[in-house]
Amino acid sequence: MFRCFLAVLSLLISFDVKAHCTSAVFDSWGIMDQSYSPGREAFLSTKNSVEPSIYVYSDAIFRRIHQMVVNADKHVYVQTWKFEPKTKPALYLADAIRKLHARRVRQRKTGTVHIWLMINIIALQNEVNEREKLQAYIEDHGLNLPGIEIHLGFFKANLLGANHVKTVSADGKVALITGANFSSNNNGKGFYDLGFVVRGEVLSHVDYDFVQTWRSKVNRAHYPGEWRAMIPSSLASTCRPILTTRSWVLSNLTDKIRSNSMNAAFIESVENAKKTVDIITPNLNVTRFMTALASAANRGVRVRIILSKGFIQFGQDLPTRGGNNSVSVRRIYDALQPHLGNRTCNQLQIRWFSQDGVSPIRGTNPPASHAKFMIVDDRIVYFGSANMDNQSWVNSRELALFVDDRNLASQWRNSLFDDVFNRSINVDQCQ
Repeated sequence: MFRCFLAVLSLLISFDVKAHCTSAVFDSWGIMDQSYSPGREAFLSTKNSVEPSIYVYSDAIFRRIHQMVVNADKHVYVQTWKFEPKTKPALYLADAIRKLHARRVRQRKTGTVHIWLMINIIALQNEVNEREKLQAYIEDHGLNLPGIEIHLGFFKANLLGANHVKTVSADGKVALITGANFSSNNNGKGFYDLGFVVRGEVLSHVDYDFVQTWRSKVNRAHYPGEWRAMIPSSLASTCRPILTTRSWVLSNLTDKIRSNSMNAAFIESVENAKKTVDIITPNLNVTRFMTALASAANRGVRVRIILSKGFIQFGQDLPTRGGNNSVSVRRIYDALQPHLGNRTCNQLQIRWFSQDGVSPIRGTNPPASHAKFMIVDDRIVYFGSANMDNQSWVNSRELALFVDDRNLASQWRNSLFDDVFNRSINVDQCQ
């Protein structure tokens, strides 16, 4: 009798979670009520899971991708800003595809696994030449295998309008969201980069983003359709809201940020912050976002930011690109000093990324930080492809996930952010 009671109680709790799982924070932002053109929608999912482990640096990120590909049964979607066939990440992928085939032979699997590889190419690159390089990569690594079909697609950037998203998803069951590219910057240890693994209803949005982009920008006639039949993982008793936001490409040379779900989510998260904002980003120069950060610090929110010193400095100093990090740091401290006086460096703490705690990593080469990460009020966590610069906020196609979860936020602040922040170096304004 008691066991029956527990079973009924469990069902009632499960039903209640399914019925009432939502996010008061995301609801208050009102992003879902705004009208955005195609490619910029916001999607809220609630029954999700996020792996507590963050994959740090190249080897950890691409080993996890390797595992996902080896275990795929139906399809794998890969999109990246850059794919260089002779690099270590590309070798990880080739090895994973061969081991995927070996596993299927061993298990006597039938049918075909489709590998959809979407690569951004810039205006100066020739698609025919890039396709030949990829075909040679497939031939050289023996990837023309029975039961494995590789589809190559090229997102042709128009001037500044690049596809900057980096995701890998498998079978509509698991996805890895990262800032790391399949490029020489991730040979060996590579950039300081992060990878996050998600499951659940959010996969329908990640896959939709991939398929819609392929269909609209790569090939209208030949595109993946597996996401249509995807059934979200059953996580009836797990309430973990994730807001999936996006931005679409704009080729124009301008610094005017656009109204899209991603930019709105960043602004809303900081404008509604009550206690803390913690950020890791290679570059910071979006005036609207910097104003929101200064305002948060001015009203008593502790803001901590880890920047990369001199990251793509020449490019950031070009017209409309927003300016390099040293310029941004000076601007934001100059704006706050009259209001906060000697409390400025307590409320706004900006540091240069460092590995040894002695000197900052300078320039654009590894092991500089390429990570994109934010925690607000030990509750809202952002990870994705977007930097806090004009290129990401104005021109690039980006994907940004915001997770409402106090446990994850607190855990990741303790295990990751605090560690990196404590060994980073104060900017000159706060020496």
